[in-house]
Parts: sequence; C-alpha cells; structure tokens
Amino acid sequence: MKNSSQNAASEITQNRNLVTLVAILILAAILRVFLIGNHGLWLDELFSLRFADNTLQILIREVLLHDNHPPTYYVLLHYWVLLFGDSEFSLRMPSAILSVLSVLFTYKVGAILFDTRVAAIASLLLALSEFSIYYAQEARMYSLLAFASVLSVYCLIRFLEKQTPWSLVNYIWSTTLLVYSHLFGLFILLAENLYVLTIIFIYSQQSTAIHLKKWISAQAYLLLLSIPWLVSLINRILIVNKEGFWAETPTLHSILGTFHTFTGSNRGLIVWVFLLLLSLLFALIIKTAPGRKVLKKPSFPDYGKSVYLLSLILFIPILIPYLVSQFVTPIYIVRCTIAGHFAFYLLVAFGITSIRWKSARYISLVIILALSIKTLVREDYVHHGAVQVRQAVEYIGMNTGENDVVAICDDSHLRWPFKYYAEKQKNLPSVINIPDSGKDIAIPDHPKADRIWFVRRTDRTESCEQFPQIISHEYSQSNISNPTFRRLELVTLVRNE
Repeated sequence: MKNSSQNAASEITQNRNLVTLVAILILAAILRVFLIGNHGLWLDELFSLRFADNTLQILIREVLLHDNHPPTYYVLLHYWVLLFGDSEFSLRMPSAILSVLSVLFTYKVGAILFDTRVAAIASLLLALSEFSIYYAQEARMYSLLAFASVLSVYCLIRFLEKQTPWSLVNYIWSTTLLVYSHLFGLFILLAENLYVLTIIFIYSQQSTAIHLKKWISAQAYLLLLSIPWLVSLINRILIVNKEGFWAETPTLHSILGTFHTFTGSNRGLIVWVFLLLLSLLFALIIKTAPGRKVLKKPSFPDYGKSVYLLSLILFIPILIPYLVSQFVTPIYIVRCTIAGHFAFYLLVAFGITSIRWKSARYISLVIILALSIKTLVREDYVHHGAVQVRQAVEYIGMNTGENDVVAICDDSHLRWPFKYYAEKQKNLPSVINIPDSGKDIAIPDHPKADRIWFVRRTDRTESCEQFPQIISHEYSQSNISNPTFRRLELVTLVRNE
C-alpha cells in the first residue's frame, strides 16, 4: 500500500513537471515567433542568404574563403530555403526553432545538475530572455551556437554518468556540431575539458588512469572530426591578423555590458548579479548546524560540482576572448557569448532556490520575472533598434515619379539592404550610391531628375550627409515632410526652377 502511494505521488509529480515544461516551451515558441518577420533583413542576414542561395559546393567554398564562421549554419539554411523560401519569416525560423530547443535542454541540464525547480525557473528565464529572443529572430548562427552549447553540456553530463559507448558517441557528435557552429564553441569545449580534468585528478577516488584514457580518446575523436574546419580557421586567423578585424578592444566595462545584455535591465542588474554570486558562493558553504551556515575552503559539497561546471561554461567564453583581445587581436563580441548564457540562467535560478527564507525566494523570483517581462514590453518588441530600410523602400516606391532618383550613402549597412528591397520594388527609380567623400557627385543617366530621394543612416557620421548642401545650386529641400523611419533620414530634394 505504501509503495502504491509512493508510485502514485511520483507519477503526479512527473506529470506536473511535464506540464510545466510543455507550458514553458509553448511560451518560448510564442515569444520567438511573435513579430519575427516584422523587421527587414540587415547586412549580416543578407550575407547568410547570399551564402545559402548557392549550390552546396559553391556555398562551402565561398564560406571557407570569405567568412570567419564554419559553414554548418549556412548549409542548414540552404536546405531550409529550398523547402520554405526566403521570406523574412522563413529565413529566421531555423533560429527560432533552435532557440526553443535550447530552452528544452536547459531544463534537462538543470534537472540533472540540480532539481526540477531550478530547471523550471532557469528555462522560464531563458524563455523570457530578450537576448535569446533577439537572436532567435535573426537569420544568423547564434541560436545554433547556443543550442549546440547546451546540447554538448547535456551529453557531457550523460557521458560522465553512464560511461557507455552510446553516451560517448552522443557526446562526440554533439560537440562536433558545437565546434562546427562557431569559433566560440571552442571555448565551451575548453571549459568542458577543464571541468573533466579537475574531476578526474582531484575528485576521482579510483581508476583515474582509466577515466583519463577514455576522456583523451573522446578528445582525439573530436580533433579528427574537427580538422577540416580547424585548418580553415587557422587560415582565417592569419588573414585577420594581417588585414585586421572590425571588433574593438574590450574594456572591463564590456564584461559588465555583457551581463547587462543577458539581463536586459539597468536597474535590475544588481539583483541578477546578487543571485548569480549567491549560487557561486554556495560552493563554499556547508551547514554546520540547523539554521546556521559558515564558509570554509572549497569542498564542492552537494551541488558544488554543478556550480563549478556551469561557472566554467559561463565565464570561459567571456574571459578567454577578453584576454585574447587584450594581448593578441580583438575577438570579444557580446553576441558570441550566447554560447554560455544558458549557464547564467541556471546559476541565477539556483541562487533563487538556495535562499533560506521562502518569502525571500518568491520575492526574488517575482522581481526577476518582472524585469524580464518588462524588457519585452516595448515598441517593435525586441528589435526596437532595427533600421527600417524595408519600410523606407516601400514608401519611396509608392510615392516616386517617373524622373525621380534615389541617392543613398555608400555604406554597406545601408547599401546592401536597400538594394535587396529595391529589387523587389518594380516601380522604384534608379538608385545611385554617394561616395563617402561627398565631393564631385554626379547623377548618372538622370541629368534632369525632377526629384532626388536622399537616404542616409542617422547613427553614422558620414561626409555624404553634406550631399543636399553640395547640390543646393540645383536642388532644394521639398516642403513636404516625409514619415520618420527608425535610424534613417529621408530627404526629398526638388529641382530648382
């Protein structure tokens, strides 16, 4: 009778956990699909489309020659476009799906390392994360990187638990996917190696040599499978060192900015960081008497190893790129730290559940959830900074005349998206690019243009913004005001009579 009651209670708990997980996944899916096609493609997304819109052979060749990223995401996007087309909605759906899968495996990792409470809180925080949603709605490889990272960690934990050939195979293929997803995947692999070697040499009670041999074998297989990409990566590194890289050297403020990006909150950052530190300090805390805790030397009691693993996963992709940027070449890019950001939410969730007082736990959780929701309640959702090139092109197309000309600053971040959407507008006039020098500007093939639609980015200081003054002897600004497009200036110039 007792066993029967326990089984019934266990089944109820399992069903409740399943319902909770499904509800979180549904929420994550809704938030990642909501308004996913509402903003136009930007430069990097157009690069993704350009690579994907080739034969597989040309795609791989072009990526290896001209891009700093592995070809995996582009190959995935190539087949997706063949099946579902290249609309904004379609191009971004693979990222949205991968992001939802990241929420799922964050739950799985949390349930193994801690318990289902931590798993549910962490996956809910990730589901509500503006940072995660933003890249779930972008046709780039960052959601793939995030998914491959948490999948690799999940398979690592399973391998360490079971030590079976099948668990080893799962770890190898998942981590190979990680390596082939993005350069920052290597930092996750480094974190995993630091964790495993620490466990083997410090905490293995016996069979240290056997465990080490298995791990070295796994890494050897990974190295063999990764050689094609690593050779290409070395070539790209040599090119970047010679030609330079666009990223700027980070400061300590950049690291703080990374955690601000994770949380999406200025005022609430201190709450997030407090909960993160609380979970990290747990590795130093033991109970010496009922209701009393003291600090001692690191002993990794209970969840200590879990906190240690997640700390490595979180901080290695931040600290190593920071150091490389300081002493070699700048590679620190905040969006790339998405590789370990799931560990941040797991640690924060553990920090919440480790608070001794129940009321304080609930208050902390409510505050964190409120801060997360607040970041999503904005105009244009998470893409409130997107440049409205598509809307500007559509407006010009509806209001253009037969002898009109469009003039845009010759900036790749504007030129490529404008050209892409201009080609979709049948009635758009000729488009000319204004060189950055802003001098000796001619209007080819349209010496008698009635109007010039001048477009430039307002967030970039360029000399071509002087274009209306340079041609003021021929054209004057129209009295008709144009709509405002985010981060764009649209000026209509009419020929002087």
